Amino acid sequence: FCGYAERAVGGWSSPAAQAPLIQGRKFCAGNPAIFAGGAGCGACYKLTVGANSEVIQIVDQGTQTFECHTTAVFKKLTSETSGEVEVAYQQVPCATDGCPVAAIADNPSMYFTKVIFANLPYPVISASTTIAGQ
Repeated sequence: FCGYAERAVGGWSSPAAQAPLIQGRKFCAGNPAIFAGGAGCGACYKLTVGANSEVIQIVDQGTQTFECHTTAVFKKLTSETSGEVEVAYQQVPCATDGCPVAAIADNPSMYFTKVIFANLPYPVISASTTIAGQ
């Protein structure tokens, strides 16, 4: 679970949930290889079924190659509201809207802080923080 719209960062009002594909409800879970233990959070894929295509963003891990949580994506690709179809896919840069976002989740643990990066063309591989010059 990537957490773009999780309650701890403000739900759908969160700065992390303002990216165009998240706001447009064009997101899916990816299988373990695509989700990659969380490293695939925020990756975008162009899904193609016949002559129809849609770009989606990965927000969670599922068991199928892509599990789209909203019917809008599936309906655009297939003209149906549910079912299973063969889909061709390729990773593409995500559309962004404005500046990149780093949202800090409200976390009661004193041992770690969860930071959610959003509105980026590709997933974050690594990040570092400087606090008070250190």
